This record gives sequence, C-alpha cells and structure tokens, in this order.
Amino acid sequence: MKFGVLLMMMLTIITSVAGQKKQPDPVSSLPLSFLINSQWTFNYFPADTSGRGFEYPGFNDSKWEAVSLPHTWTSYETTGELKPFSKSPGETGETYWWTGWGWYRKHFTLNEAYSGKKIFLEFEGVQKYCKVWVNGKPAGDHKGGYGSFDLDITDLVKAGKDNVIAVAVSYLQKDEFRLHPDSESNITASCGITRNVRLVIRNRLYIPMQGSSSHEGGAVFTADEANEKGAVYCLTTWVKNDFTEPKNCTVQTTLLDSKKTVIQAIRSEAVINPGLTFMFIQRSKQVAKPHLWSPGDPYLYYVKIDILDRKERADTYSFGVGFRNISRDRNTGELIINNVRIPLTGCQWRQQAPWLGDAIPDWMVRKYLESVSGNKKTNFIRTLDYPAAGWFYDRADSLGLLVEEDFSGTGSHSYSGDEQRLMATGMIRRDRNHPSLVAWSLGGDTSVTKKIYPVREDTLRDFFGVKADIIHDCDSCITYYPAVDTGNTTPAGGEPAALIVSASHKSIAADRGSVIMVKAYAADREGNPVRGFKNTIRWEVAGPGRLIGPENFISYSDSSNVAEGLYTELPAMNLIRSSGVPGKITVSVFAAGVASGSAEIEALGKESEGKVITEPVLANGGRRKVTGSILVTRRFNDTPKEIKPSEDDLKPGVQNKTWYSCYIKKLIKKNDPGVDTTCIELTSLSDLLTSQLILNDGIMSASDFNYNAEHFNTCRLIAGYISNTKLPTIFKESLRKYYARMIITKGNDMNAGYEMDWLNWIPSGGVVVIVPAESGLTFRKGVIYAKDPSLNSIIKTVYPQFGSFSEDGRERALLLIDRMNPAVHCTVSRGNNGNPVTVFTAERGEPVLVPEFKFISE
Repeated sequence: MKFGVLLMMMLTIITSVAGQKKQPDPVSSLPLSFLINSQWTFNYFPADTSGRGFEYPGFNDSKWEAVSLPHTWTSYETTGELKPFSKSPGETGETYWWTGWGWYRKHFTLNEAYSGKKIFLEFEGVQKYCKVWVNGKPAGDHKGGYGSFDLDITDLVKAGKDNVIAVAVSYLQKDEFRLHPDSESNITASCGITRNVRLVIRNRLYIPMQGSSSHEGGAVFTADEANEKGAVYCLTTWVKNDFTEPKNCTVQTTLLDSKKTVIQAIRSEAVINPGLTFMFIQRSKQVAKPHLWSPGDPYLYYVKIDILDRKERADTYSFGVGFRNISRDRNTGELIINNVRIPLTGCQWRQQAPWLGDAIPDWMVRKYLESVSGNKKTNFIRTLDYPAAGWFYDRADSLGLLVEEDFSGTGSHSYSGDEQRLMATGMIRRDRNHPSLVAWSLGGDTSVTKKIYPVREDTLRDFFGVKADIIHDCDSCITYYPAVDTGNTTPAGGEPAALIVSASHKSIAADRGSVIMVKAYAADREGNPVRGFKNTIRWEVAGPGRLIGPENFISYSDSSNVAEGLYTELPAMNLIRSSGVPGKITVSVFAAGVASGSAEIEALGKESEGKVITEPVLANGGRRKVTGSILVTRRFNDTPKEIKPSEDDLKPGVQNKTWYSCYIKKLIKKNDPGVDTTCIELTSLSDLLTSQLILNDGIMSASDFNYNAEHFNTCRLIAGYISNTKLPTIFKESLRKYYARMIITKGNDMNAGYEMDWLNWIPSGGVVVIVPAESGLTFRKGVIYAKDPSLNSIIKTVYPQFGSFSEDGRERALLLIDRMNPAVHCTVSRGNNGNPVTVFTAERGEPVLVPEFKFISE
C-alpha cells in the first residue's frame, strides 16, 4: 500500500515537471529585436477620419489592402501616376493624396514569458506626422518624416493575447505643427511608413534607443587625436532604471578588434534610482598602434557594452567604431583624414526609386552603396535633402565611403524652429559614432542654422558641409545597378533579334515586402547586346507576384507619345512585388519584331518560429486595393479576334524572306479564313513576323505570335471605325497606316476605346494638304499641295485670312489641327529673348487635314 502511494506521488511529480517544461522558456537573453514589416493592412481616406474607430481592436479590416513595409501611398504602385505630386505641388490643384490620412493596422501576439518586460515599438521613419495606438489606446505621436523614434508600449500590450497596432499618417503640408513642407523643395514626396519598424523587448534596466530627439540613449564614442602611435577613447553610455527600486548597475565595456579579439575592457558602477536615466562616462587607457580607419582601409573595431544588474546581465549593446582623426582646411574646404588630404568625388543621393518613392527595400540601397564603393572614381556620398536610414551608415563604415548627412529642410519658410532643432538633434544623436560620416549639412542659411544645430551633440564634425566634386546627382538607387554592361554593347551592330531578361534575385521570401528588380535588353542573333531598340515593350507576370511599375513602356524618343516608364531605349528596368504566397514567379517581356524573354524567381515560404511573437498571416482574398480617383477611359477587353490565338510554336526552319512572307499569310489564312490578306494591317504584321523569323532562324514561340496577333486585332478594330467615318479617303488611308505602324510595327498597346473616341471628335470634311517629299511625288485629286511644312503656312494656304487672326486665335487653331493630325509634330525651343517658342511642323509626303473654316474661325 505504501509502495503504491509512493509510486503515485512520484508519477505526480514527474507529470508536474513535464507540464512545466511545456511552458514558455524563461527569458535568458535580452534585448530581443524583431522586424515587424510584414502582415499589415492599409487604407487611405482623403479626409480627416481619425475619429472613426480604425484604432480599435474590434474594427474589421478584412477588406483593407494587405501590405508590407516600407510603404507609401504616393507611388505609381498606388496612384497609377508616375509622379502624382508634381502635378499639384503644395496642395494646389488635385489634393486627393495630400490632405487625407493613411491608416495601417497589424495584429501580433506576445509570448506570456515576456510579461513584465519592457516593450517598445521602434520606427526608422514615418512621413511626415503620425499617431500610434496599441489595443485602441494612444501610444504616442511623432513629427517629421526622417527621424527615428521609439514608443514605450509596455503597459498597452497584453501578453499571450491578440494585440493590435494602429498607425494613422498625415502628409498635410500646412499642418498645425508647421512641419517642413516637402512641396517647398525639389524632392519627390513619399508619405507613409517609409522605413522599417521593430518590436523590441528589454529588461527594466536597459540602454534606451539611440537616435531619439526626445531622450538620450545608446552610447557615444569619441577618440581624441588618434594616430598611428596611439589613441585614447571616451565612451558615454546612458542606462535607465524602470524598476520600482534602486538598482546597483555595472557597465562593462569591451573594445574588440575586427577578429573580435579583446583589446581592453572598462568597468564602471553606480546606483540608479527608479525612473531615472544615468550617464556613465568611461575613459580608456591608451590603445597602442591602432589600426586607423580610412577610405582606402576601412578597418573597424567593435565596442560591446554589457549592463549588469548585480551579476546578471540585463542588457547589451554593440556597434562598430573607427579610429581616425579628421579636419577641414578652412581655406580650401578640403577634407583631411589621418593627416592626408582626401579629394572628395561622388554623388548626391536620395533614397528613392521609380514607382516606389522612398519606400524601397534595404537590399536595393546596399547594392547602390556597393556600386559606388566599387567605382574607382567615387568615394563620397551626400544624402541630399534628408538623412538616410541608420543602417546606411553602418554599410558606409565597412565599405570606406565618406558621407555628408543632409538635414531635412532648412530655410526661411514657416517651418517650426523647434521642430528643426528636434530633427537635427535626433539625426546627430543617431549617427555621430560613424567614422564614415565626415560632415553634417544643415543648410546655408546661417541665421537659421545657428538656431537649429545643437553643438553639444557633436563637437568633432563640420556643420557647413565639405568641398566635393559631384559627378553624379542621383535621384535613384537604381542608377548603379545595370542589367548589362552597356559599355560593351554594340551601338550599331547586329539587328535586335531577342530580348534578354535578368532578375536581381533567383529566390525571395514569399512576403509582400519582397521586391525584385527585373531588367531587359536587346540582343542580336548571336546573343550580343545591342543598343538603339526603342519599340514599346510589355511586361507580364505569372505566378504569385505583380508589377510595381507600368505594364507598357513607350519610348521617350517617340515624340507623339508620353512614356510612363523611364524608358528611352533598352536596357530598361521594372519592379515586381511578391504577393506573399510561395511559388514560381515568371516575368516575361515582349516587343514587336523580336523574340520575347523571361526570367523565373522562386518565392519561398518560411515557417514562423513564433517563440516570442506570433504574427497572423493575412489572406489576399476579398481585399480591395487602394486606388485614387483616376479617370478611366473605356477599353475593349473583348476585341474581336480576326486572328485567333495559336497554341503551337512556329518552326518552319531557315528560309528566305519571300518564303517566310508567303508562309505567314498562308498560315493565317488557313487558321482564320475571314482575314483580309490584302489589308495594310496584315501586310504590316506579315513584314514584322517575317523579320523576326529571319533573325531567329525560323523559330517563333506561340506567345510571341499571339502577342503580335493581339495588336493586329486591336488595329483592325480601329481600322473598321475609321472606314465608317466621313473623313476624306486619303486621310483615312493615312490614319490606317499610322495605326498599323504604331500598334503593329512598334507594338504600342493603344486603348481602342480611347482612339475611337478621339476619331469621333475629329470634324468631318475639310481640306487635305500635302507637303511633297523631295522625290516620288504623286498628285492626287482633291489634295492641295504646299511648299512649306510649317503648319502656320499650311493653314494660310487653305485660308489666307488666317494671317489676320489674333495671337490667341492662331494658337487655338494650331493646337486643334495638331491634335487632329498624327503627321503634325510639335517642338518647343528657346527664342532670341529666351522665352519658349512652339513650332508645329508637318511630315513631308503625309496628308494633313485642315477642317472647315467654321471650326477654326475666331
């Protein structure tokens, strides 16, 4: 009996111990920092809706768009406009994206083992004013778009339960706080949570975040008169006690070399009372023969700071440092590092990218820095108009790049002087330890500068910039990431035969924040890159990804079109975003007359560890994408298919041009008997496909054939509409040739609905005028022939009284006729007095329709 009772007691103890092992592991290593950029929802409201309950945990955001950070709502990706703010700067004109609020929400669960620990949200940048709630309760706000800040949310978080973060962001230019209005500078505006966000867990005896304008934190490293013989450094560390009782605190500082070998250690002790922050100042012994940091030899030491609560480690903080001495020649402005004059040559740079604005992924910036560092001609970067993210300077330290950090907005505007001081303070506190940072640029207005820069924050650097030779003023981090070595391309080599597509990554995380850069260039039949390819290109994405930039790139060199995609000629670049689902993403690029190219990227799923925080994965279904009030022109999605899609590749083999031309027409006639094989549209298609077969040894994929057939079908739809108008016959013929050239030969993806609306607008009747070409003139009945291609002269030829029109009347008539005629082109040049002069000129040999006098009369 006693044995049985003892056995039962032992089993109970074992079960109890086993049960305890299933509980969360005790906290053993703090601080912990988690990037929480994923699984946010977003919505934008064009009016002040901050009181609608979006901050409450029970609000249903299942219809809101799922996004990842960094994020902005003023990018092409959201607005569909390349630079939406440049059309209405300073909240003049269209204010839809300026005056509202962008709302972000995120759910997370904190492991119960961390109950009672300090919990912080750390933001690297929110543009430009934000309010933050946790579980419906205010956590704080922040002013200014480029400063780092943290919020103590310890008392708002419920461990072991679902928590909701809500962030409301405003970009109002004339706001109550008088924050710096970006409309008053030349930078492209981006608003939203444009940089990383972290959730940080700390003990209650800890080192506060470094870089806040509202409190001191982190540590400051200074090395007096460092040289080859020796150096002495001073370290200032801030420690806060958030316990309810005094704490015996020990700060143990260790200096390590690049191999993490200990060089020396310093130990200091103090009693810190509850709620107070204590400043420890430690001065080292001399470091003998230090390895000096320089642009050519960016050697880094490391400082490791351990905070001990009696004998238990409570916090730790480490960062890279460099021993070097720095000064500036006041006469020449030259920089002197380690007694060596360093000529500065490099770039002025903003953290921006096409279609993304400021909200760009970290890898893209790193690629840019590596490219600048790898260029023998450049050693310097000025972060133009605002500070970069904090880690930017870590990378510059390790690469040996010299950086001048610019302040976001100085001048004589109504910008709040107090906010200037706070933003400059936060910037300096965050980045003053970096050896790569050689100067602060706080603007040229000394009357303002004297008020805003806190000299006590940094006594070692210049506050008025350094002399540098700027050879590249770069608005985008993409400039230094070419898809192909364009220096080795053939300017006038072989004919473009195919498109070659490459991606920046072979695999990415299946996360909505994963952005891929894809580039395309043209190659001849031997695969050699060639220049000069300017046809319209189309980007298509299959699988769990979507385009960030425009679908179609129209070359800027075509003066009759306005491109929406930074494209003059190939190479060209676009961006792809993961949809957050694992799988294969295929990016294909098409253009008329060449074989398409493609690249594949694998989006890889990752299981969440969920040991400390758990973030629920957001489904894509049922969500509404945020869009603006964009005017949408009718578009025919069901264009009649005179040529039906092919499922088979074309493989006739190597033949001559005549054979290919007959083959194409016979193939189309066989598959689509109703097609008119004599029309200008089919002739254009046949010529195009024949050329492509010649350049690709008689092989064409079904997708390439279908791409060009789709353009043929669109062109035929427009041609049918042209035929039914009452326009002069010769003008109708010229319009059909124009559309065949633009849509089929050049591959422009024109909107048939828009084009037919435009054709319906052209007045019927009128007189056709042709300015003969130098040779090959064929007179046609009913056509007036003129000598001067100037549109002004052409109109006078038809209506002599046009010469007596007022200046406004002539301008209206010229604009009307220019709009009617694809063969008329407008150029703007500078007159003798420096003012712009607009000239309208007709193409020789092409019909120009001058409408009846009643349409142009004053």
